[in-house]
Amino acid sequence: MTGSRQPLLPPKTVMTLPIHLLDGAPIPLPLLLDIGRGARAVAACPVAMERVAEARKVVDAAVEHGDIAYGITTGVGALKERIVAEDTFGAFSRALKRAHHFGAGPALPPLVVRMALAIRTNTALTGHAGCSPEFVAACIAMLASPVVPVVRSMGSIGCADIGLMAQIGSVLAGEGEAFYGEERMSAAEALERAGLTALDMKPKDAMVSLSSNATALASGIKALSGAALQVRAMLTTAAATAAGHGCSPAPWQAAIMGSPAEAEVGAALVAAYNSGGWPQATRVQDPLSFRMLAQVFGSVLEVLASGLRTLERATARCDDNPAVLDGALYTHGGSLPLDVALVLQSAAAAIAHVARNSLSRLVLLANGRHAGLPMNLVDPTSGATGFGPLLKLAGDCYARVMAETMPVSALAITVSDGIEDEGSLAPLLAERLETQTQALTMMMALEGLFAAQALDLRGAVPQGAAGLVRARVRLIAAQTTEDRSLSSELEALAVDFSNQAGTGPLLAATALPLLDQALGLAAVPPLELAAQ
Repeated sequence: MTGSRQPLLPPKTVMTLPIHLLDGAPIPLPLLLDIGRGARAVAACPVAMERVAEARKVVDAAVEHGDIAYGITTGVGALKERIVAEDTFGAFSRALKRAHHFGAGPALPPLVVRMALAIRTNTALTGHAGCSPEFVAACIAMLASPVVPVVRSMGSIGCADIGLMAQIGSVLAGEGEAFYGEERMSAAEALERAGLTALDMKPKDAMVSLSSNATALASGIKALSGAALQVRAMLTTAAATAAGHGCSPAPWQAAIMGSPAEAEVGAALVAAYNSGGWPQATRVQDPLSFRMLAQVFGSVLEVLASGLRTLERATARCDDNPAVLDGALYTHGGSLPLDVALVLQSAAAAIAHVARNSLSRLVLLANGRHAGLPMNLVDPTSGATGFGPLLKLAGDCYARVMAETMPVSALAITVSDGIEDEGSLAPLLAERLETQTQALTMMMALEGLFAAQALDLRGAVPQGAAGLVRARVRLIAAQTTEDRSLSSELEALAVDFSNQAGTGPLLAATALPLLDQALGLAAVPPLELAAQ
């Protein structure tokens, strides 16, 4: 590719898709998510491919001269002192992939695997990986095909996802398992169906295929994007519960004195109130969980936006070991994505505040006394138990959120004869964030149900955000006048409040232009969390 001015394009079968040119620069997360969904094709930037070719010369020279180069002419880990004979380089590469193909557990979603493959390709295009140009071409070709490697989700301590990435590398080489569309099969069969040729890995290609944190980063991006979307959408149900409680907008108007994020959330809540139809506020002061909505949501959304910026930057970071720099090979510690792990841990703590805030609002509405509503949100003459028992489900969801907040990135982990004694556990942190988001989605469904019931008991028909929530709830669940099973209705509400059809209008109902731009939500279709 040296000297070529034509990008390495995917096959014609996907040429109708918009193309993003991978060039080693950070990949905007909206585009990366589109790549993961199969809604955008990728090509390699010619200039970046020239960097790949130049870096490859450094590796080839090390091999030709018999230099000691970790994972290229030597073994890895505790076997780093073992020299690899030149006539066994091919066998060594195959053995390296197979030895690290130890992932277990459920397969990662195709969205995550495709994003990981795009990230691995992009970081190789920085010119620091030292892989062959053929390795990049194979990754581009796979992204253009229906083939998605089966990557089992357990096996990484977050210091190069070798046990996960090796599953991608194996499929590139025609081994392991892959999905072809929806069908799971051997990698060899999937490549044959797609018309792809298995990659014959040259020295260091095997290391490049597995010594990367691309799966952790892709999982973190999916988890954090989904969490940001759910928290953002939850502001609308919070406005609805505030309407059901009959809250005053005064504290939200005063949020202009706080941070820019607090001020923007406060303005959105005031706009929701001013849309009309809210019950008249009569209390001197509302409970804290309502008064401080701007502070809670503003602070949390700001943390999530900052975290997404960190993850986006990481899509262009070389985490290869060894790496090519200034014409030489360097061993280094870039395979520890500690910033990614700390971002995910911070997000988990932030989401706990949203969950606590939600639980407090639900308890206040169910109690009824502070809002002038009947106990358990049902007419006391009906004989119904009402919504009180649902607080147990809310408590369960809250506990599930809290259970995932314990910091784990600093846990002591020592492997490989004691020489590998650092880890970030970033993949586990991403998985825990997904668990939190699922629990938060059910709390959002509960809020919508409680808010609609409170508004109907008051005879209020609000417009704007609160009215939208009430209307969506009533499409699924009727007003409660007598006790009935609510499980199916709550599940349906949770789906509606987390898919594109349901979430899009909720976001539009509480305008946060600055925060939404920072979150990337203005350019990203809402994730269908349940489906991914």
